[in-house]
Amino acid sequence: MKRYCGRDFTEQELDKIRELIAEDANRTRAALSRLTCQALDWYKADGGLKDMSCRVAMLRMAEDGLITLPPSTNLCCGAWVWRSRMADGATGSIYWLEP
Repeated sequence: MKRYCGRDFTEQELDKIRELIAEDANRTRAALSRLTCQALDWYKADGGLKDMSCRVAMLRMAEDGLITLPPSTNLCCGAWVWRSRMADGATGSIYWLEP
């Protein structure tokens, strides 16, 4: 059993995550984390998915060689891009260049 983000993951759960990754090569990491939360019944007290905890856990699993995640879609020219929706409905991007 492996522990990530306050949750113990059994080998069967890791196999399920690998299965979700293998099912569709075009799935994004965000989609995979949502599917993983649903498949493993990983919810917050308010009933929402523990999506961010799952993303962090999956990144750490990948770093530990337990799973292979698809490439990140947030890289643009060596910079991380955050897209946000403004109050008026317009979208914007914030770029952060890695050192």
